[in-house]
Amino acid sequence: MNKNNYKVYIYSNIGLFLTIAILYAIYAKPNDLMEWVSIVTRSISLLVIVSLVFVKWLWKYKLFYPWLVPFPNLEGVWSGLIKTTYQDQPQIIPLKVTITQSFFQTTVRLKTAESQSISNVAYFPTDEDGKITHLYYSYLNNPNSGVRDRSVIHFGTARLDFDHYPVTKLTGEYWTTRKSVGTIELSKQK
Repeated sequence: MNKNNYKVYIYSNIGLFLTIAILYAIYAKPNDLMEWVSIVTRSISLLVIVSLVFVKWLWKYKLFYPWLVPFPNLEGVWSGLIKTTYQDQPQIIPLKVTITQSFFQTTVRLKTAESQSISNVAYFPTDEDGKITHLYYSYLNNPNSGVRDRSVIHFGTARLDFDHYPVTKLTGEYWTTRKSVGTIELSKQK
């Protein structure tokens, strides 16, 4: 999330807190300090609950994209192809990718017939015009034990590009510590 969206998120929480507190005050008509303290603590409690619900589920709704949530919801199962140049032998490999997201975290799991990988970091960088059109992630690839003589455990980084919401296609490229590079093409499963 970029700095502007953090500001919007923080200001939205402050505004929501004030709205809740004012509505409580109108309803309760406090007369002393203890009643005001009660209004503040109840408002904070309700704000925490609303924030937790937002972070877990509500951020996914298009209503919040892109003014509050700058990145799209990519959560789901994707299928496609890797075109690789590993060991100077071009290959096309079918794959399945599962992306899980929350408001604060994105995890990418990739599976082929011979290996699987999981991201250890993923982020959505902001372009110079303030838009987010890429997902970058780094991963550890763990080949099946039967193919490790020709495909070693390795680290890699991938960039997946998208251009509109809702996102149904991801294309990009990857590069690894075993000196292989390639392209990735994914389509979202229904």
